[in-house]
Amino acid sequence: MIAIQMICSMLFNAFFFAFFYSRLAKSDNRGVQVVMSRNAVVSLVDGQVRFQNRVYDMNAKHPVAEAHVRLYVVNKGRPVPQPLRVLEPSDDFGASLFLSMPTVVSHRVDLNSAMKPTTDNASLHLTGHNFDGLVGSCDAVVCPICSTSFDTHERWVRHVRYQQLVERKEGYPEQGTHLCLTEEDLASPKFPTTETIQDLKDHFASELSEIICVVEATDPITSGTFQSLQSYTLDDIVWDADAQFQPCLDVSGKDVRVDLKRFHEIAKVGFDSESMKTLRTHDSFVVRDEETAFTKCVP
Repeated sequence: MIAIQMICSMLFNAFFFAFFYSRLAKSDNRGVQVVMSRNAVVSLVDGQVRFQNRVYDMNAKHPVAEAHVRLYVVNKGRPVPQPLRVLEPSDDFGASLFLSMPTVVSHRVDLNSAMKPTTDNASLHLTGHNFDGLVGSCDAVVCPICSTSFDTHERWVRHVRYQQLVERKEGYPEQGTHLCLTEEDLASPKFPTTETIQDLKDHFASELSEIICVVEATDPITSGTFQSLQSYTLDDIVWDADAQFQPCLDVSGKDVRVDLKRFHEIAKVGFDSESMKTLRTHDSFVVRDEETAFTKCVP
């Protein structure tokens, strides 16, 4: 009986401590400290239509490890999340994040994006080159004469100009050669206009449900992996060509600090942040919070 009691006691103690350790070692609550902007932005950045949101880890004393981000879009008719390519930080390098400082996550809405409307509107097809061509993982431009492929439009133009010099010197006929390409054919694709963003908004309202941002990282204390998620519906996105996130880093003092009040603030390019106080949420812009809250981004 004593032996049986000792065995049962050891088993009970093992189960008891294992149960409490598993509860204490859970890393799910660590995701609460990874904040994301309340609103996302669809605007023009360097002539490109981009979807952007901002992420930040408020716990700078114990920064997370191996953080990376993913974006998904959910279709209303087929509610299966479709991945979106991440331009910044580049998903060709794992979309790694340094969460101790605010980071803007950016997706380019090009011809291969799941956010692109299924329409033949010409303005939607002038979004430049696809993402893979920009990062060099595939060729985005094909010469219509010799079928040589290039990763950027500029390299194709240099190729055509060189071939035109050679063919003109060799006396090639104009028809069917690079000589038939005019300056209009070599012009860079026109950048998207504000109407393009309105078309995207209309498509989102009719076909798409939400965009999900997933940040996955490892808690340095428990060595457990956790996820932090944020959903952006139609009303959570600012659809404006000139919209941008306000700078929220304060480097004036000894410490580099993050102004959490400005972290969620969105304004138009070139606007004074003070003038944004008069705007309201129904104007598609985020209003400043009344109280100022700072957090250090380095211990």
